Amino acid sequence: MWLFLIMLCSMFLSLHFFRMGLLLLTLISLSLIPLSFIRKKWSLITIKLIILLGTLDWIRTLFRIIKDRMHEGRPWLIAFIILSIVILIHISTLLVLRKRAVKEKFI
Repeated sequence: MWLFLIMLCSMFLSLHFFRMGLLLLTLISLSLIPLSFIRKKWSLITIKLIILLGTLDWIRTLFRIIKDRMHEGRPWLIAFIILSIVILIHISTLLVLRKRAVKEKFI
């Protein structure tokens, strides 16, 4: 389950950064997948850090999109729902990665 969540976050983040034209951040986001197979403590810390920073960027993006759409008078509710789900997936991944069973796999 935790491996699937890491891959899902990796895909969300890489597509997000690729759409914005940020190739380096796209590659960093894609690095979550091979990092999840390296069973070292530093690997888990790196995964958590990338997902945390990605979550913060999703939150920033959510506020920016909502503000822009409200200013232009365009519908914003669907964008809010979709981005909120993505943010919740990232937060739940961070919570799952705190479990003892996951930590034991990376020691």
